[in-house]
Amino acid sequence: MASTELDVQHITTICDRTADRTGITGFTITDRPAVVHVRAPSTEAAGIFRAALSRVGYTVDRPLYFGRRDELTIRGWNNRGLTTRITALRDEINRLDATRRETAATAIDRLTTGRTTPDDALSDVIRELRDRVEHHTGLIAPTNPRTRPSDPDTVRLLRTARRLEQHITERIHRHAITADVAVHRYARYRPHTTHDLARAAAIHDAHLTARPKSPTSNPAPHTPGTDATPRAEAAASVAARAFPTTPHDATTADSGIADRATPPTPSTSDIKRANR
Repeated sequence: MASTELDVQHITTICDRTADRTGITGFTITDRPAVVHVRAPSTEAAGIFRAALSRVGYTVDRPLYFGRRDELTIRGWNNRGLTTRITALRDEINRLDATRRETAATAIDRLTTGRTTPDDALSDVIRELRDRVEHHTGLIAPTNPRTRPSDPDTVRLLRTARRLEQHITERIHRHAITADVAVHRYARYRPHTTHDLARAAAIHDAHLTARPKSPTSNPAPHTPGTDATPRAEAAASVAARAFPTTPHDATTADSGIADRATPPTPSTSDIKRANR
């Protein structure tokens, strides 16, 4: 009978995503009572898997079986590793809260210098954002709620880490919507003014219209005939692909975001005022 101490689904997803990123093929995962074994195709691949699993809080041994160094044994959770990861997750949440304007600016710059479409620019920027986040926090992947470690401290740490992962996913979605507003507003403004003014106005609009609503604010009415709903859905789809295996429902990421009705085409004076 498989142990509820370890999260085999989570281990499998971490290994699958690590293999996809590094080109590793031919590994196997075996669930045994109280342990999980990972057989990698090479010693180098075993080291890569071990690093990825350790980053998210597992205790990973690399026993020597008849001279083989390509098998890993996962026996439990490392509370010190979980605590370190929680600190990294909190740092990333603070960084994401402070950098939505930068993400919008990067998306516009990618659009104007890379000769790409707005949707492609958005996808590239959000993918790079995800990679940067996971470089600092370890991979974010779904977890099995039936996993019940015996150590109460481990249970508490895992609960905290999972909650912070959900907060990060929500913020990635918000970055995607902010960048989406920015690139499409820039495309609308640019024919009527200079690049610098259009860029500044688009970033300004994106920061305001995609920010979380206050608890007492009323939802902005949807303007018929605008592209607010499909564009929000498109941005949420891009963000969901950034974390394709995250259990958090992508639709909830928009629950605190203002409606993004397309504005009327502004005059140059309007854009200059927005830039002040």
